[in-house]
Amino acid sequence: MKSGGFSYIVPMVLLSGFATPIENIPSTMRWIAYINPLQYMVTISRAIFLENPSLKIVFVTIWPLLPISFFTMAMAVVLFKKKTG
Repeated sequence: MKSGGFSYIVPMVLLSGFATPIENIPSTMRWIAYINPLQYMVTISRAIFLENPSLKIVFVTIWPLLPISFFTMAMAVVLFKKKTG
């Protein structure tokens, strides 16, 4: 793995709420946590394994992943076309 991947993955794991709750992250960096897809997956996994939530609660947690995924796919298409075209 290149160092670019390491410099992206480590901060995203630290800001995901895995090691420390999102509420304890400084407010200047909290906005990064809210655009981090890993944060939503940690929240969903924790809820499913510990609380047995209803589908409504899971959907409320999953829906922010939709705009993140659309943006990521759009950027991937743009960058891929730029490299191959």
